[in-house]
Amino acid sequence: MRLMALGPGAVSNPHSDPKYRLDRGLVRLHIPIITDPGAVLVLDGVEHCWQAGCLWFGDFSREHLVRNTSQTVTRVHVVMDTPLTADLAAWFPDS
Repeated sequence: MRLMALGPGAVSNPHSDPKYRLDRGLVRLHIPIITDPGAVLVLDGVEHCWQAGCLWFGDFSREHLVRNTSQTVTRVHVVMDTPLTADLAAWFPDS
């Protein structure tokens, strides 16, 4: 578990993290702590603005980048890389 910050105006390069896949039994979860409407995750070309205080999953084995177009807010997320247990899998929708 770690804190990840992305400052105002920052953007990452598009990349993928192939080891974080449901079928490999390893997932990456995010809890946004500080965010802004201009702080987005672009996953497979689709923009997501995850709300603070909620637990989020993304398939980071797919191409993604993060972009923070805010002029003042640093985006901060708690990021957890964790094994996919049966209890955790039960939180996921069937689809």
